[in-house]
Amino acid sequence: MPYQRASRARRCRIYQIGRLVQGGERKLVIGHAARSYVALHHYIEALDTVFVLAVRSPLEAGVKR
Repeated sequence: MPYQRASRARRCRIYQIGRLVQGGERKLVIGHAARSYVALHHYIEALDTVFVLAVRSPLEAGVKR
């Protein structure tokens, strides 16, 4: 099956996952329990681009268990 790109509107919704934090960035927990990471990312619709600003362990990112 050939790769199909999602529509621009759908990509916009997909990139808005995670918890909203200051400055329009979002935090997304990837993984589970002790083997998880927190990614801080920002989506710029005009560029249709996601910038990953940081990837940290949950303890570094201040996520409570």
